[in-house]
Amino acid sequence: MKSLTAPWKTCPFLLFPRPFAFLFSLSAVWPESPLGAPRENHLWGHCQAVRAVLNLGHTVGHAVEAQAGFERLTHGEAVGLGLVAALRIGQKLGHTPAELADRTRKLLGTLQLMTAIEDEPLAAAAELIGHDKKRAGSKVNFVFARGMGDVITIPLDLAELRELTRGLTTV
Repeated sequence: MKSLTAPWKTCPFLLFPRPFAFLFSLSAVWPESPLGAPRENHLWGHCQAVRAVLNLGHTVGHAVEAQAGFERLTHGEAVGLGLVAALRIGQKLGHTPAELADRTRKLLGTLQLMTAIEDEPLAAAAELIGHDKKRAGSKVNFVFARGMGDVITIPLDLAELRELTRGLTTV
């Protein structure tokens, strides 16, 4: 279990959002951090943790997006639905407070964004979760929100995550 509580407080790249995104797009092929320090560097580790925070909602969101053929939903719509799913899964497993899940869903609704994950074909989408880049063997490093600015990654068994996703069909 890896706690990622507020790592952005020590990540200077977040002061410059566009360079932050650019630098992390290079991180997959660059052997050193953008500062020239080895990846083991403490600061670089915090920035990698921020990148993990940004994955909240993406695991189920990418599966829903793929199931929709990358046409019916935009990436943002799918990730928004994935955020609702991640919060509900976290709530079910005792990691996410109900108030946070409810508040987030209301905020997304106020912004006229999609929130009805239960209306999606989740059985089909659940089968696509295995393609997630955060998968390691039969586990997926799933990002849970424990509170505002407080997330944690926990390896979940792929079969369990698929079952939890299929179970989102009811509110």
